[in-house]
Amino acid sequence: GRSVRIGGGRDGGNANAIHVVATHDGGGRLLFDGSDVELRGSRIAIGLAPGFIDTLQPGAAGLAQAQTLIGNGNSALYNPQLGGGFYDPNATTTLSARTLTVRFGDYALFQNTAIPGSFSGVQIGGTPAAPITPALRISSFGNPAQASVAVFGTINGTGGARAALLGNPVINIDPLLLPNSRINGCLAGSGAGCITTIVIQPTLQVFDWSSEEVFGIARDVAVPFTPVIGGNNEELLSDLPALAPETPADRKGQF
Repeated sequence: GRSVRIGGGRDGGNANAIHVVATHDGGGRLLFDGSDVELRGSRIAIGLAPGFIDTLQPGAAGLAQAQTLIGNGNSALYNPQLGGGFYDPNATTTLSARTLTVRFGDYALFQNTAIPGSFSGVQIGGTPAAPITPALRISSFGNPAQASVAVFGTINGTGGARAALLGNPVINIDPLLLPNSRINGCLAGSGAGCITTIVIQPTLQVFDWSSEEVFGIARDVAVPFTPVIGGNNEELLSDLPALAPETPADRKGQF
């Protein structure tokens, strides 16, 4: 099949940065079905600009930032909505190839394009019935203790945590990179320590929005007293003398 290399030249070398800015509806994609794709760059990233590619930094700051993104399930790397963007459900593949070779220095980040709890983005290899080996090769020309990589999607038609378990010969990763390499949030080669986005759903009280249900108003409430109605204040106060205590003279007058 056809081979496609991005970064470097005929005599080798690497690009300083390969940042592929995707759009939510299908733009900014590397779609090379049936081809062998190789990416060579110090800093590699594919995803939306808001909250993700726009924030990536060069140098030592970028190394630390990439490690923080990979270790945080509530980052725009795992959930593009947290960065202020989204992908059309019909355009979630940002890179497709028969095989993918990634050679990087500081980081290689392939953003998750699915909704929280699901994984998509790259689509490489064949099918479970007709797998390609190796389908994914990853190595670094930087410091492997600091270099980090995150890939989301399917390999040979396998997705989720199972893709991280494929191992050799399907996935060929420099063993020194394994502690900092994640596929669909799980450590490559072992499938352990999986990280995923935690979606906190607020608890909402559902009301039947009738005033009687919300405020508990009862019907036909009886008034517990008989109001005194008069034309003036004199009538309201006319009976007050009868409430005064009786004097001895008053009691004598009753006999």
